[in-house]
Amino acid sequence: MFGIKKKSQSFLGIDISCNAVKIIELSKTSEGYSVESYSKEALPPEVVVANEIKSTEKLGDAIIKAMSKTRTKTREAAVSVSGSSVITKIIEMPAGLKDHEMEDQIVMEADQYIPFPLDEVAIDFFELGPATRENHVDILLVACRQDVINDKVLALNMGGITPKVVDVESFVLARAMTLIEHQIPVREDGNPALVAFVDVGNSITKITILSDGETLHYKDLDIGGKELINAIMLQFQMNEKEAEIALKEGTLPVEYSEQILPMYLENLASTINREIQMFFSATEYDDVDVVVMAGGGSKIEGIVDKIQEQTNINTELARPLEKMTFARSVNEHLIENDEPSLMIACGLAMRSFT
Repeated sequence: MFGIKKKSQSFLGIDISCNAVKIIELSKTSEGYSVESYSKEALPPEVVVANEIKSTEKLGDAIIKAMSKTRTKTREAAVSVSGSSVITKIIEMPAGLKDHEMEDQIVMEADQYIPFPLDEVAIDFFELGPATRENHVDILLVACRQDVINDKVLALNMGGITPKVVDVESFVLARAMTLIEHQIPVREDGNPALVAFVDVGNSITKITILSDGETLHYKDLDIGGKELINAIMLQFQMNEKEAEIALKEGTLPVEYSEQILPMYLENLASTINREIQMFFSATEYDDVDVVVMAGGGSKIEGIVDKIQEQTNINTELARPLEKMTFARSVNEHLIENDEPSLMIACGLAMRSFT
């Protein structure tokens, strides 16, 4: 699942969300990273629903259009999977086993760890290091429903792309967090900071709590930007496209800013705060150092201030490109406008260098 590559191989990072395909290509410089190409293509609402691909053909068409805008010659990519189709678990196994021996034992015991029929999943594993039990090692086991991978691979192939790496979104995010180190506070006690990363998508808001690259908590919340669009449609008798255009252009009546937007922000912020409090109650942690907002919905007017008010935690928009340079062919205005939603795409493209 995690892919095997030669060191010189370059991958496109392709992030497929509910409303767009984003493609980014990075190169490594002495000072960090440079964006070599970038493009985005909007998706009709019925193509990807709640992380599930409903039309591989339409998704393939969107990938073709996005690729035509990049002008890159690279045709190999890293993509990610997430949600309930993915299982990650740390298990203990005897030390000294060879890879094929470990794989055989995992397959034999898979029903203990994986709630799907074995013939319906792709499995991968990685040795983390010595376990607490003597002569044992901790193994990170990852499984994903094969049909989810197949749908994504088929759509990419239709778009002329060969996927070389299928990664897990939470791992991708942990890798991309190095791009926003300048936004993460340094704790006075010397311990790693806790970061609540909140990705506001079209229909789902993903909250991931991380510390020093380790994912401590992950949850998909059933709220996103679509709730705001639906409220606009209902209040002003608009269809979806009209509502999206009016919101983008700022031409909505005053009732939007006085009633609809405050109600939406209150609901979203309360939901996020409730999830953070649930994390506290289930763990030994009792504070988060910073909330980092990402995703297309993170740029909704007032969202950062409202979440900071509700959580009482410093809240910022993700700025993964702030330390990067750009090739001349890259539309800097477009990519900087999309910046908060590019953490996953960047984290995928960074597989070229790991």
